[in-house]
Amino acid sequence: MKSLALLLLPLAALAQNNDLHLMKVQGNVYMLVGPGGNMAVQAGKDGLVVVDSKTADQAKKIVDLIQPLSPKPLKYIINTSADADHTGGNEKVALTGVPINPDSFTDEVQATVIAHEKVLSRMSGPGSGLPAGTWPTETFTSKYRSMYINDDAVQVLRQTGAHSDGDSMVHFRRADVIVT
Repeated sequence: MKSLALLLLPLAALAQNNDLHLMKVQGNVYMLVGPGGNMAVQAGKDGLVVVDSKTADQAKKIVDLIQPLSPKPLKYIINTSADADHTGGNEKVALTGVPINPDSFTDEVQATVIAHEKVLSRMSGPGSGLPAGTWPTETFTSKYRSMYINDDAVQVLRQTGAHSDGDSMVHFRRADVIVT
Protein backbone atom coordinates (compact mmCIF):
# COMPACT_ATOMS: atom_id res chain seq x y z
CA MET A 1 0.00 0.00 0.00
CA LYS A 2 1.34 3.41 -0.91
CA SER A 3 1.52 6.09 1.77
CA LEU A 4 -0.11 9.39 1.09
CA ALA A 5 2.15 12.28 2.04
CA LEU A 6 0.44 15.46 3.18
CA LEU A 7 2.77 18.41 2.71
CA LEU A 8 2.16 21.41 4.92
CA LEU A 9 2.82 23.85 2.12
CA PRO A 10 0.29 26.31 0.69
CA LEU A 11 -1.96 25.08 -2.06
CA ALA A 12 -2.24 28.29 -4.05
CA ALA A 13 -5.42 27.35 -5.89
CA LEU A 14 -7.37 26.78 -2.67
CA ALA A 15 -5.79 29.47 -0.51
CA GLN A 16 -6.21 32.41 -2.88
CA ASN A 17 -9.18 33.89 -1.05
CA ASN A 18 -7.47 33.89 2.40
CA ASP A 19 -10.03 31.44 3.77
CA LEU A 20 -9.60 28.05 5.40
CA HIS A 21 -11.05 24.91 3.83
CA LEU A 22 -11.40 21.45 5.33
CA MET A 23 -10.65 18.51 3.03
CA LYS A 24 -10.79 14.79 3.77
CA VAL A 25 -7.43 13.19 2.92
CA GLN A 26 -7.88 9.52 3.73
CA GLY A 27 -9.40 7.43 6.52
CA ASN A 28 -10.02 9.71 9.49
CA VAL A 29 -7.39 12.30 8.54
CA TYR A 30 -8.32 15.73 7.20
CA MET A 31 -6.33 18.70 5.93
CA LEU A 32 -7.09 22.32 6.68
CA VAL A 33 -5.95 24.25 3.63
CA GLY A 34 -5.38 27.97 3.86
CA PRO A 35 -3.03 30.92 3.87
CA GLY A 36 0.30 30.47 5.59
CA GLY A 37 0.36 26.70 5.14
CA ASN A 38 -1.81 23.71 5.84
CA MET A 39 -2.45 21.59 8.89
CA ALA A 40 -3.73 18.09 9.52
CA VAL A 41 -6.50 16.82 11.79
CA GLN A 42 -7.23 13.26 12.84
CA ALA A 43 -10.76 12.71 14.15
CA GLY A 44 -12.41 9.82 15.91
CA LYS A 45 -14.12 8.36 18.95
CA ASP A 46 -11.27 9.38 21.27
CA GLY A 47 -11.23 13.00 20.14
CA LEU A 48 -9.21 15.21 17.83
CA VAL A 49 -5.49 15.34 17.08
CA VAL A 50 -4.19 18.45 15.35
CA VAL A 51 -0.82 18.59 13.59
CA ASP A 52 0.35 22.21 13.85
CA SER A 53 -2.01 24.97 14.93
CA LYS A 54 -1.23 27.63 12.32
CA THR A 55 -1.35 31.23 13.61
CA ALA A 56 -3.22 32.79 16.54
CA ASP A 57 -5.41 34.91 14.25
CA GLN A 58 -6.70 31.74 12.53
CA ALA A 59 -7.45 29.85 15.79
CA LYS A 60 -11.19 30.58 16.05
CA LYS A 61 -11.84 29.57 12.46
CA ILE A 62 -9.75 26.40 12.95
CA VAL A 63 -11.75 25.41 16.03
CA ASP A 64 -15.06 26.11 14.25
CA LEU A 65 -14.04 23.86 11.34
CA ILE A 66 -12.64 20.92 13.31
CA GLN A 67 -15.00 20.58 16.28
CA PRO A 68 -17.82 19.00 14.21
CA LEU A 69 -15.45 16.17 13.16
CA SER A 70 -15.71 14.39 16.55
CA PRO A 71 -18.16 14.38 19.46
CA LYS A 72 -15.10 14.38 21.74
CA PRO A 73 -12.83 17.39 22.35
CA LEU A 74 -9.31 18.06 21.16
CA LYS A 75 -6.78 15.78 22.90
CA TYR A 76 -3.47 16.60 21.25
CA ILE A 77 -1.72 19.26 19.23
CA ILE A 78 1.49 17.99 17.65
CA ASN A 79 3.96 20.69 16.66
CA THR A 80 6.31 19.71 13.84
CA SER A 81 8.40 22.89 14.15
CA ALA A 82 8.90 25.90 16.44
CA ASP A 83 7.97 28.30 13.63
CA ALA A 84 5.07 30.67 14.36
CA ASP A 85 2.97 29.34 11.46
CA HIS A 86 3.09 25.91 13.16
CA THR A 87 2.68 26.98 16.80
CA GLY A 88 1.00 30.40 16.87
CA GLY A 89 -2.47 29.00 17.47
CA ASN A 90 -1.39 26.59 20.24
CA GLU A 91 -2.72 28.61 23.15
CA LYS A 92 -6.16 29.39 21.70
CA VAL A 93 -6.73 26.04 19.99
CA ALA A 94 -5.53 24.03 23.03
CA LEU A 95 -8.09 25.73 25.27
CA THR A 96 -10.84 23.83 23.44
CA GLY A 97 -9.34 20.56 24.66
CA VAL A 98 -9.84 18.10 27.49
CA PRO A 99 -9.05 18.70 31.16
CA ILE A 100 -5.31 18.35 31.82
CA ASN A 101 -6.05 16.53 35.07
CA PRO A 102 -9.74 15.83 35.70
CA ASP A 103 -9.01 15.15 39.40
CA SER A 104 -7.27 18.46 40.02
CA PHE A 105 -8.63 21.35 42.05
CA THR A 106 -8.88 23.61 39.01
CA ASP A 107 -11.15 23.70 36.02
CA GLU A 108 -8.20 24.18 33.68
CA VAL A 109 -8.90 22.72 30.26
CA GLN A 110 -6.20 22.39 27.65
CA ALA A 111 -5.17 19.84 25.08
CA THR A 112 -1.69 18.38 25.42
CA VAL A 113 0.80 20.03 23.05
CA ILE A 114 3.48 17.55 21.95
CA ALA A 115 6.79 18.45 20.30
CA HIS A 116 10.43 17.49 20.32
CA GLU A 117 12.30 19.11 23.24
CA LYS A 118 14.25 21.29 20.78
CA VAL A 119 10.96 22.96 19.81
CA LEU A 120 10.32 23.84 23.45
CA SER A 121 13.90 25.09 23.81
CA ARG A 122 13.47 27.42 20.84
CA MET A 123 10.06 28.67 21.96
CA SER A 124 11.04 29.28 25.59
CA GLY A 125 14.62 30.42 25.03
CA PRO A 126 16.04 33.88 25.62
CA GLY A 127 14.70 36.46 23.22
CA SER A 128 11.88 34.29 21.84
CA GLY A 129 9.22 36.54 23.34
CA LEU A 130 6.62 33.79 23.02
CA PRO A 131 4.01 33.45 25.78
CA ALA A 132 4.20 30.26 27.87
CA GLY A 133 0.68 29.32 26.73
CA THR A 134 2.03 28.59 23.25
CA TRP A 135 4.80 26.26 24.45
CA PRO A 136 4.59 22.46 24.20
CA THR A 137 3.33 20.83 27.41
CA GLU A 138 4.86 17.43 26.65
CA THR A 139 8.17 16.83 24.89
CA PHE A 140 10.17 13.86 23.73
CA THR A 141 13.93 13.46 23.35
CA SER A 142 14.15 10.24 21.37
CA LYS A 143 13.94 9.76 17.61
CA TYR A 144 10.19 9.26 17.85
CA ARG A 145 7.11 9.53 20.09
CA SER A 146 4.36 6.96 19.59
CA MET A 147 0.74 6.94 20.72
CA TYR A 148 -2.46 5.08 19.93
CA ILE A 149 -5.58 7.16 19.43
CA ASN A 150 -8.76 6.84 17.38
CA ASP A 151 -7.89 3.22 16.52
CA ASP A 152 -4.67 4.36 14.86
CA ALA A 153 -1.01 4.12 15.74
CA VAL A 154 0.47 7.60 15.46
CA GLN A 155 4.20 8.23 15.32
CA VAL A 156 5.90 11.61 15.62
CA LEU A 157 9.33 11.17 14.02
CA ARG A 158 12.14 13.66 14.59
CA GLN A 159 13.86 14.69 11.38
CA THR A 160 17.57 15.41 11.69
CA GLY A 161 19.07 17.65 9.04
CA ALA A 162 15.69 19.28 8.39
CA HIS A 163 14.73 22.96 8.52
CA SER A 164 15.65 23.16 12.22
CA ASP A 165 16.94 20.85 14.94
CA GLY A 166 13.49 20.00 16.34
CA ASP A 167 11.49 19.37 13.18
CA SER A 168 9.30 16.28 13.02
CA MET A 169 6.91 14.51 10.73
CA VAL A 170 3.77 12.64 11.79
CA HIS A 171 2.71 9.22 10.49
CA PHE A 172 -0.90 8.12 10.91
CA ARG A 173 -0.26 4.45 10.28
CA ARG A 174 -3.76 3.05 9.78
CA ALA A 175 -4.86 5.99 7.66
CA ASP A 176 -1.54 5.63 5.80
CA VAL A 177 -0.91 9.38 5.85
CA ILE A 178 2.38 11.16 6.51
CA VAL A 179 2.33 14.83 7.49
CA THR A 180 5.56 16.73 6.77
